[in-house]
This record gives sequence, C-alpha cells and structure tokens, in this order.
Amino acid sequence: MDMLRTSIFLPQSVYPEILRETTLAIVGAGLHGNIDLNKAGGLSYGVAIGTQNIDASERIKQAFMDTQSSNDAVQTDSIDVDSKYAVSLLWEPPLEGLKISWTIGNTKFTTESHATADFMDWLKAGTKIYQKFDKFQYNVYSSEYTRNDLTLAGEYMKTERLYAMGEGAPDLSMDNATAKNAKGWYASASYRFTDWFVLGTYYSKTKTISAADGAAGPGGDAGAGGGTSSEDMTGRAYQNDLCLSTRFDINEYMVFKLEGHTIKGTNGMSPLDNPADAGGKRWTEKWKMFAAKVTFSF
Repeated sequence: MDMLRTSIFLPQSVYPEILRETTLAIVGAGLHGNIDLNKAGGLSYGVAIGTQNIDASERIKQAFMDTQSSNDAVQTDSIDVDSKYAVSLLWEPPLEGLKISWTIGNTKFTTESHATADFMDWLKAGTKIYQKFDKFQYNVYSSEYTRNDLTLAGEYMKTERLYAMGEGAPDLSMDNATAKNAKGWYASASYRFTDWFVLGTYYSKTKTISAADGAAGPGGDAGAGGGTSSEDMTGRAYQNDLCLSTRFDINEYMVFKLEGHTIKGTNGMSPLDNPADAGGKRWTEKWKMFAAKVTFSF
C-alpha cells in the first residue's frame, strides 16, 4: 500500500513489478488467524489455495521463464493456471517493534503461444508453442524493526522455476524440463524527521544463479542463438539497485514522493520494452531512474 511506505518502487529483488498482478491474487479459499504464544509473543498465519486468471502477455511469460530472449517472433495467446497456493507465518516476538515472517507460494500453469514470423530455420509463422510450468515457487524470509521514527527492514527471496517447452500439444513431458533459479535480497531504512517529511533508502540485489544452456528456443536464451551479442546481454543475469526516496505528507489524504535509483544490471527487464538502438545495442549495464508520484487516499 503506497500510503504506508516511503518508497515509490518496492525493491525489485523481492517485489518484481512485472509480476505484481500475478503474485498478489488467488481465486479460491483461504484461512487466516492469530495464535497467542504468551511470553513468546504472537503468531499470525495465512493459507490460500485455488487458481487465478492471468491475461495473456509475452512480457509476463518472459518474466515467468526468466528468459533473456530478445526476439519478437512469438506472441502469447493464453496463460492457464492449473493450481496455486500460498502460505505465510508472521511472528511478533516480545521485543516491541520487531516482526519476522516466512512466505512460500507456488503456481502450476501452461502457456500457449504462436509464432508471428519465421524464426531462423526451424520455427515457421503460425506454429503453436506450449510451455508447461510444473513449478514457479518462491520462498521469502522477512524481518522488520520499528523504533520511534526509525524503520529497518530486510528480505531474502529464492525463486525456483521448472518448465518444459514444445510444439503441437500442451501435455508436455517434464523429462527434459528447464530449471532456473534466482535469489534476491534487500536492506532498507527510513526515518521520519517531521510530521510531513520521511527520508528512506534501500540497496537491492538480484542474481540468476542457474540457467539453461544451449540453442535459443522461441522464448529462450537469445544469447545462445538469437542474434544477440555478448555485449548486448551485459548484466542480464543480475540487477543491483541503490535507491533514495523522499516522502512528503501533504495531509492525511495526499502524499507526494520523489525517488532516485542508481542501477547496475538489467535482470527482470523485458526485451520488448527495450528495443535495440541504431548500432544494435539493446542493454546498458549501468543506468539511472528517477520517479515522482502523487497518491490520493479516499
């Protein structure tokens, strides 16, 4: 909730913006409650299971695959979720202001795509391509400590992906599935100097720790056959982000924020939003981002 935090963008190592809508919702059933641990504090729990409706998007599919593809010869037609679950535990120990939590979630789904143009020698326009995800799982470990006007927080997330890809039919064998894992963490601090001004900062780091090798498929690693140079792919396996945020509380209904980022790496960035320049270069390893935001609560 934007009104309850200092930064405009949450750390992308744990809260990737491109997957925001797909990780926040479940259509199904849930159970949540609290347990009094007496001298050990309190424990809150939540469990949810069901499915989800995800709009077809080539960007979303690439994010699920953690692909480094730079081609635009494939278009996603549908993303069908078979099952999804999420479990969370939040412990509030006797130390006032401290919270520690753990969250795990997994989604199984199938994507259907088609080739919009001939690609190299093996993919023809109109060919149907399927990706079957047997696992898209994340584990998140979190902690937060608040004392007076100071808030300190840190989180660590590990993501595991297991998927198969092929033509013709959605019922794919997982015998030769692709496994990709990634890890990310951040540390943040914010301090309220006055009733109307808060200053915050965080350092966020993401890294893909394993990836499939070999020739590029229709949504695979274009660096291994998709016509992309090694220079073009610089920084695709990681992203390091140093952020500074300022928050101005105009009144209880309105907040204004300014934020700057110094970023190294392009992990999590969609090639579809970053076309190559006239010289054929697509990615810039070191880059900056500035953002401004006004939020109204009513």
